[in-house]
Amino acid sequence: MIVYGVWALTIILIIHTIIVVNKFLKRDYSVLPVILNNLAIFIFILYGTIISLNEGRIQKVYGYLNNQEGLRYIWIIMLYIISFNLVFYLIKRTPFSFKKNKSKSYKSKIALFLAISYLPFLFRYGLSVSDYYSWGRADGDAAFTTIENVAVRFLATALSYFIIPTIILIFTSHFRTNSGRVHWKLVLPAINLFIVYLFTGGRTGVVTIVLVTFIWWLVNSQFVGIRTIIITLLITSTLWIGLTLQVTRRYGDLYNSTATSGLAGSNLNLELAEIISTYPKDRDFVYFDGPLPLAIGYSFFRTVAEWSINPIPRIIWQDKPYDLGFTDYNLYRLGNEGRSGGSNITPTVIGRYYLKYGLGGVLVSAALIAIFSKWSLLALLRSIQYGKMNLVMTLLLVLLSLSFRDLTPGRFYPLLMLIFINKFR
Repeated sequence: MIVYGVWALTIILIIHTIIVVNKFLKRDYSVLPVILNNLAIFIFILYGTIISLNEGRIQKVYGYLNNQEGLRYIWIIMLYIISFNLVFYLIKRTPFSFKKNKSKSYKSKIALFLAISYLPFLFRYGLSVSDYYSWGRADGDAAFTTIENVAVRFLATALSYFIIPTIILIFTSHFRTNSGRVHWKLVLPAINLFIVYLFTGGRTGVVTIVLVTFIWWLVNSQFVGIRTIIITLLITSTLWIGLTLQVTRRYGDLYNSTATSGLAGSNLNLELAEIISTYPKDRDFVYFDGPLPLAIGYSFFRTVAEWSINPIPRIIWQDKPYDLGFTDYNLYRLGNEGRSGGSNITPTVIGRYYLKYGLGGVLVSAALIAIFSKWSLLALLRSIQYGKMNLVMTLLLVLLSLSFRDLTPGRFYPLLMLIFINKFR
């Protein structure tokens, strides 16, 4: 029965995805967030669940789920999908506005931000250029968290948020000169920055850049035909090869560690299954364990509070509270809180919110992502009508879909930097 449930959920999701992709290819861009959300669920959860099935049992980190836990696993994933789609289709208006920008070139300013984007790597690796391409994450180094000097680490991390928006801007609207030729003085350094970022950073940032660029190109292309198919295959192959290189540099091969499933990152399906089997027994991680309506309200207001204080640097507020759903779970799984250097566990937005708030948290997380996805979509559609695709809203849509892996405020800082750069128009 468990196997049938997993396969039924997967087949329904695939059929739904095929239907909405067909609409998108016919220029119905209103389905874009649904496509991205479906892909995230399949890649991060369902794919791993299917390949880990063993004799009708769903695998978790330590063992297998029993029948009751397996049914709850399927039900919670279905609850998230239903909640997301229901809220998404109920939202009809957006508070986000779109202003048609004047067509003014600011390539010199983009060049400045391109230079700024290289600084974090300079702080991390110094003048040893070979390290930019050879370090990778072979030692488990996560971003710039292992820089010893606290002030330098803070500055490097802050400046690193310029990397994603700068590359996206150059790869899209600023890759040509006024005469229509490719602006190689911007494009070549941006490609190099992308390669360095691929070797030294995480997978999510790389996927963000590729997805936003691809969506921008697809929406702005004149027609969908064989050229579209070829370019899609080239982009997909490039991304696959790049991520494969990154993972093999870190682990030796794609699947030699129980902590990784290669390109998808951590075995998130195993983490979600572990949480679902642990939640009723181990209350150490739970913030609220009350009636469903109260859990919904509490998880919403707690999320707002946590996100409100997140921008305050720890260099200023050293005792700023940590998200126990992150630190305590990493302590349970890895023996450390996952806050400095090395790797950490991101148990999907479903796992994190179920861990802390139960079913109420699952409903709230799905609703929050659906609301902001619909708001950004409506603003994006309005910008397309004006003939000027809004990259801010496109980036927000992609970041929201990738937040299925882990919904955290830090994921959205590149969006703030893109808005900041756009102020220089």
